[in-house]
Amino acid sequence: MAMLCVAVVCVFIADSAITNWGAVYLRDVLDGSARVAALVYGTYAGAIVLGRVLGDPAVDRFGPVPVVRGYAITAVAGLGVIVAAPTPAIGLAGFALLGLGLSIVAPQAFATVARIDHVNRDIRVARLNICSYLGFIIGTPLIGLVAHASTLRWGFMVPLLLVGSLVGMARAFGPSLRQHCV
Repeated sequence: MAMLCVAVVCVFIADSAITNWGAVYLRDVLDGSARVAALVYGTYAGAIVLGRVLGDPAVDRFGPVPVVRGYAITAVAGLGVIVAAPTPAIGLAGFALLGLGLSIVAPQAFATVARIDHVNRDIRVARLNICSYLGFIIGTPLIGLVAHASTLRWGFMVPLLLVGSLVGMARAFGPSLRQHCV
């Protein structure tokens, strides 16, 4: 359960980076217009919807571990594109990839918790939900602190590193997690 909590915190740190800093990044760092910057969240959220629609059948077919790992790799690629983007259009493509990649991780964390412990499912889901709030609360000021000390481009390196750790954490989404419950 602890690894699932860490995974959810990482997802929501990245999510808060997009929701609170994405448009600023596109406007101030990539010199996008206010109209283009306004597209960041819609692009990201639309990709989340698409990712969840595609992800559930993929999990049914291949299992949660390879799907979470593949989606995490997609999210890392999206953040890599965001950090390296030279133009607003490429930045928007990165935000779309990030949304697609993050889309399945949190829902699969909740599904895993519910699957591994039927007796204490409600308590474990509630604990995991606290992790989502924790990530969201930490993310915005963390990105801001790094950006203030350097640049917002460096600020987006924080979620890049954290989301990168999801690739290794994917095994926690498998059926053998029972022995790891806290």
